[in-house]
Amino acid sequence: MSLNYTTSDSEEDPDYVPEEDPDYESSSSEEESESSCDETNCFQNILEEKDREIEELKNIIKELNEMLKSK
Repeated sequence: MSLNYTTSDSEEDPDYVPEEDPDYESSSSEEESESSCDETNCFQNILEEKDREIEELKNIIKELNEMLKSK
């Protein structure tokens, strides 16, 4: 029998296996991800991604405006 655990499951539950919980992340993996990306680089990547999203939204707005004008 396989049980799916959620974040509401208690670690005190004898059947709880954190590695099988999709919401569980070990502290070592968090530390690895933080150390692999310095703050400046991560922040710059986030800004670049948001800039791309903004440009994409501007293009969509432009297309929608053209569609409205043509009606």
